[in-house]
Amino acid sequence: YEIRLSLVGSEMCIRDRSINEEGRMGKSFSPSKSSDELGDLSRSFAAMHKEVDNYTEYLEDFSNKLSHELKTPLAIVRSSIENLALEDDTEKVSTYLQRADKGTQRLSQILQSMSEASRLEKSIGNTDKELFDLTEVVLSAGKAFQHLINEHQLTLHINASKRTIWGSPELIAQMMDKLVDNCLLYTSPSPRD
Repeated sequence: YEIRLSLVGSEMCIRDRSINEEGRMGKSFSPSKSSDELGDLSRSFAAMHKEVDNYTEYLEDFSNKLSHELKTPLAIVRSSIENLALEDDTEKVSTYLQRADKGTQRLSQILQSMSEASRLEKSIGNTDKELFDLTEVVLSAGKAFQHLINEHQLTLHINASKRTIWGSPELIAQMMDKLVDNCLLYTSPSPRD
């Protein structure tokens, strides 16, 4: 389609090539270098096109990653159930049930992570930002974790100098919480000295 805009005798025509015949994002278009309102509009369209293109690429990549992540636990559950149907040995039945249970737990974790990621993305966009000392937030959260963790040892290696940044201290604390949770989940307990 074509959009025609005119201002005081000048006319600008934008032919939309952003969607190709297959319904996919086409080439980005070069914005106008003009310093008038039409140039501003052209640059806004170019920026919007780039954002939509980046988001589309993100969604396609996310879909591929999700598919890859779900295949293994689904295969484990499916093969365990198929083997259960053929098995009379109680010990082997128990093994297959445990594998199926672990597979469904992994699927549940993947879905929970997706949900948390979606909520986090929304909260990042809606969170008020402020100037704060990153070092203070990290030290405070780290010390709190040290008192909560019993079977692991958490050691903080932080330069104590002040680092003022613009952002959300609450989101930094949430990020640390997730990092520590992942560390606890995927590491073996360590003896305390």
